[in-house]
Amino acid sequence: MDKAYDCKPVSENRKRQLLKAINKARTYSKAYQDLQFMSREELRPLRLQLELLKPEIILREHEIDSTIVVFGSARIHSPEQAKKSVAGLESQLKRRPHDKALQDRLLVQRRLQARSRYYAEACRFAKLVTAENNTSSSPEAGRASWKRPIRERSRRGGKA
Repeated sequence: MDKAYDCKPVSENRKRQLLKAINKARTYSKAYQDLQFMSREELRPLRLQLELLKPEIILREHEIDSTIVVFGSARIHSPEQAKKSVAGLESQLKRRPHDKALQDRLLVQRRLQARSRYYAEACRFAKLVTAENNTSSSPEAGRASWKRPIRERSRRGGKA
């Protein structure tokens, strides 16, 4: 009889070893748990679909019918924070007036400070939209809330 088709009994210990090897194999894992598989180029459309579906499902779970997203820059801070950054760099520059890198950083921070008014305007816009939505008599209008951006809340120890 051909050795390849010889079905000899397998010991319990060997069965456990084989089962363990099968369970450890990447090909045995669920597709969604296999990050290497999910990262394949052929699955890019599926990943994109999931990226769109996830927030849609979460918003629906929280009974949120509409949102307004204001895009900005992570480099632009509140006017108060921008003022502190500039003051800190100016203080350092007094101690090291010939530090070219510090001069460059101060120049950048001053430009960002000038743009910090957009951060304040975005916050003002969010408050206006929230107030209008909360006073609307339309049946579609739900309760809205203005929340400080996550980056800002985390900088302040999680307090809004």
